[in-house]
Amino acid sequence: MGAIRFDILSLNSGATADAIRSRLETVPSGSDPVVVVRRQLIGSVTWHRLGIQQLMAAVTDADDEQALSLLVVLDAGNEVPALRFDQAAGDSPYGVLLLDEEAIAFSEGVLATAEEPRRGAAPPPSTAAAPPAAAPSETEPPPSVGAVLEEDELSEIFSAYPDIMAPTTVRPSEEFEVSVGVSSKKPVHTVSEEFTIDDLDPGQETLRLEVLVSGPFHSVAGSSNGGFIDVDRRTFQYEPFVVRFTTAEPPDTYDPQVGVWVARVVAAYFYEGAFVGEAYREIRVNQVAARHLDRESDRHPVEVSSPMLTFGEADVDLTISITSLGPGASGDFGVRLFSPHLTAPVDAGTIYLGQDAKEFASRLVREVDYTIANPVADETLNTIGRLVAEKFPDAVQSTLRTVWEATAAEAGDAADRRIPDVLLLTDEWAVPWELMSISLDDSRPPFLGAQVNVGRWPNKKRDGLTSGALGVHRLGVMVGHYQDARGVQPLPRAEEEGRSLEERYDARMVNADPKALDLLLAGAFTDGYEIEGLHFAGHGESDPSKGTYLMYSDGARMGVFALGSAPVAATKNAFLFVNACQVGTADEMLGEYSGLAGLVVGAGFRGFIAPLWSVSDDIAQEISLGLYEASTDGVAISSYLRDVRSKFRQTDTEPAHTTYLAYVFFGHPALRLGGPDRRRQS
Repeated sequence: MGAIRFDILSLNSGATADAIRSRLETVPSGSDPVVVVRRQLIGSVTWHRLGIQQLMAAVTDADDEQALSLLVVLDAGNEVPALRFDQAAGDSPYGVLLLDEEAIAFSEGVLATAEEPRRGAAPPPSTAAAPPAAAPSETEPPPSVGAVLEEDELSEIFSAYPDIMAPTTVRPSEEFEVSVGVSSKKPVHTVSEEFTIDDLDPGQETLRLEVLVSGPFHSVAGSSNGGFIDVDRRTFQYEPFVVRFTTAEPPDTYDPQVGVWVARVVAAYFYEGAFVGEAYREIRVNQVAARHLDRESDRHPVEVSSPMLTFGEADVDLTISITSLGPGASGDFGVRLFSPHLTAPVDAGTIYLGQDAKEFASRLVREVDYTIANPVADETLNTIGRLVAEKFPDAVQSTLRTVWEATAAEAGDAADRRIPDVLLLTDEWAVPWELMSISLDDSRPPFLGAQVNVGRWPNKKRDGLTSGALGVHRLGVMVGHYQDARGVQPLPRAEEEGRSLEERYDARMVNADPKALDLLLAGAFTDGYEIEGLHFAGHGESDPSKGTYLMYSDGARMGVFALGSAPVAATKNAFLFVNACQVGTADEMLGEYSGLAGLVVGAGFRGFIAPLWSVSDDIAQEISLGLYEASTDGVAISSYLRDVRSKFRQTDTEPAHTTYLAYVFFGHPALRLGGPDRRRQS
């Protein structure tokens, strides 16, 4: 039987040799801690046990930047199960003991699992023989890590987050409800911190909280601002306290040009007369009637005096212009908003990104890769969404809501409403503005790209922006076949992806090698077959020190500079889909928009799609085939990606998968492929 050990050294598989050597210097001399390594897989996290001497031998002479996963074997031979306090471990719970996803103790044992591939350039786990697992200790069995409390016991401590449920937007004099309650998890739309009440009677089944609700509103007659919530401590069920309000007059800071002001409803919580916590939620008050836009006749541009932007076509509901205010990498950007639904352009303000925007972009990729499909994926992306939203001036959110209301007013029936098209015209390349936290449609994830149809484009290349049907009818498809490439993980779904495009749309598929790449970039095959669209399915990676690259079938790196001078882009309205990990990230070089995104836009491609971070092989195939299927029905690219991003959902049995939020689209939000129209009939 095993024994619990608390002397453990917990590491991530991506830790560098230099960082691990620094950690080892903190290990007391003569000690022999258990080394546990956390390894991120598609859909799960695995933990592996190593010996301290094995770890030291692996990193002693290794290059500083080499990752631990490349220095030691991490496979089923040394894998151990993860045991959490909130699960029943059963008899003899062997493995690493987790508290809030942190390893805190160890009980010996092994457990085998399998790994699903993803489209990154990292090599697969080694098949070399793993070191033998240590023999179990002949001591007393470890205690169960399941429920600590007996079924009829309750803790002396109660913890919860204040939560407020309210509409996101209301109109003048509109009557609306605010419901106040508590949540066991941090709410997405309510700003609150967890509160704790201790010294409770273990036999106390129900907890009564008093709440007081306030805000710049008028209470409806007969509705009280204060009341009680009775929470069942065992089930966390309760009846929320409900207040009915109508909107009040706008504040002195209200800008009629924007047409929206933001109000804050606040709820204070008390237990037995003592204050325990509070929360607030913002509500937008749309002060003016939505302006109707005649999509057929109102085709004139918005008149703008500023040279920052000289167009605002009626087929773009909102253009968000992000313009550099200084030379080089000053980090200052001006934000201006243009919309046919506004009476005039809005100078939203200035954002400062400083000198660390590039580091933010690369760290975002690493953070999301750590949580590709585990239970904290939604929390991770929600945090990123909040950080992005905080960078935008408040006028961006309020104007988005004005535009949302305006497009809704065009439809007599809410079910027939038109989704706004939003264009990000930007000098800034590092921030994923598509992930900005905003909720316009509560049935979809609270990210800008899942709420509206979004396209982005470099400000200095706006003469290449194209709307309408692109006329992509023939595809050239390059696929990485990695079975014979040493140390490279095969991608079976990528290969199926290529075959499916070939079979369904008469596409021309080629192997990923330099000669085939040169042929595709020319846009024509020797037999006269000409292409307007290029599609790559295989491995890719974006490394801050080595740049962005794809991978040929033999494992060699494919530089992306060749795409910056593709003849097919210069001579046709070409489209490019690179379905490989991390290659959607842009960059800056010689003061210009660069990276793969900047190169292909500069070459003349009218549309470009790629993921920002690592993606699942299975889901990447699903998304790419779905795009071309939707295109046969005339669906715009941005509209299709909005629906893809809306699949980022956590259920009771499955965590949210970050692949659905990974894809970024460079192009006009109304751009359609217009094909492929040569689909074969089975």
